[in-house]
Amino acid sequence: MRKSLDVAARACIAIALSITLLAVPAHAEEKKGAWESGFLYGTNLYGNELRLSNESEYGLRFGWYWHPAYEWEFQVRRTGSANLQNENSTLVAAPTVFFAVPERTFTSDAYSVRFLINPRNVKRRFKPYAVFGYGMVMYSADPSLQDSEKGDERGRVITIGGGVRLRLFPHVALRTEFTTEYEPTNIYHNEHVNVGLTWVWGGGGGAGGSAD
Repeated sequence: MRKSLDVAARACIAIALSITLLAVPAHAEEKKGAWESGFLYGTNLYGNELRLSNESEYGLRFGWYWHPAYEWEFQVRRTGSANLQNENSTLVAAPTVFFAVPERTFTSDAYSVRFLINPRNVKRRFKPYAVFGYGMVMYSADPSLQDSEKGDERGRVITIGGGVRLRLFPHVALRTEFTTEYEPTNIYHNEHVNVGLTWVWGGGGGAGGSAD
């Protein structure tokens, strides 16, 4: 939990620093047809139903600007080994599975397609955005489980959240983001707080592009 609070605190500091630079102009690179790639690092706050410890996560993003204000993005993310905390986890088929190996851990891998909306695509250093997405998350046990011991080890998740971009250089930005991933079948949600760097290149039509 302390690790989660540390990452959240760093994210809040990044947002506060961004706000102080809100009025400073910068050359935006979000153009129609532009590409974006980057990495992220943060914390996965697991849903209560999973009974897993909150752990650090890292991942990659790759996006394409359909329009200066709209971006399609693919994200892959991994969360490190999390301790299974008690027998009531939906990841195991029965309480006896937990008691047999109480030190078992789980890692998770998530893949998602996301749609980002930049409400005001103006030439500012500080830019908020909203994100919506859909994807899959898969959990892997260590030691591994027999088929009869497995609970719900994968799920399809709906993502909603938002973040801010802080332009550092013409083609480089710092991203801070908070999202929640809702799994409607098994009814749980994981929260994610992360920061990262992104690079934007290519495209045309100008950052303030209108109907193009």
